[in-house]
Amino acid sequence: MTMLDPFGRSQLPQDFSREGRVALLGEAFEALMRGELPRPEARIFLASAGLAWLARGGDLQRDFLRVVKPKSHVTPDRIWRRLKDESDSSSE
Repeated sequence: MTMLDPFGRSQLPQDFSREGRVALLGEAFEALMRGELPRPEARIFLASAGLAWLARGGDLQRDFLRVVKPKSHVTPDRIWRRLKDESDSSSE
């Protein structure tokens, strides 16, 4: 999945690893909960995955967000907690 920059060109976010995708989702959800828009990178990732899932069906986490790995005990919630813990400890 690629993003479009402000000029309509395709580009990937800076960190499109599994951990990076979880971070984008968390950022988008937190911004939305505050009544704000997420950064374009997070907003486009979330919206494009959601729309593709609605159009084609399938497993949202595995097929479109790609945050689940088969046979992995490192679940998206564990990644998110670790990211939050790292963020909290760096802000102290």
